Amino acid sequence: MNSMYISHTVIDVYVKSSSFEREHFKRLHEEVA
Repeated sequence: MNSMYISHTVIDVYVKSSSFEREHFKRLHEEVA
């Protein structure tokens, strides 16, 4: 197994999911405020 490939995939998934979470949290925060 290529550890560089795995770490790149994990980082890619993390970045996409964290940007999605930020958008979701921002919307949720605006509804609450």
